[in-house]
Amino acid sequence: MTLYRNPSVWSRYRRILGVAGFAAVMTVVLYPICIRPLMNADDYKKLQAKNRTYYTKENVPPDVFKGENEESGRTK
Repeated sequence: MTLYRNPSVWSRYRRILGVAGFAAVMTVVLYPICIRPLMNADDYKKLQAKNRTYYTKENVPPDVFKGENEESGRTK
């Protein structure tokens, strides 16, 4: 019965639930970004190979970043 009368006990439980809830939300948010690619590396390797088929040395211009420095007025 002291559980209902002591407000500090409830605030302690709320704090524990808040920290546990925050940890659960962060786990749910970070799982597809950090953990899933490490566990299923083959799927991501296939996807990268498919997406990088266009980028070869013949398709990429040699002076891609050279024009940006000249337009900004900065010198090396």
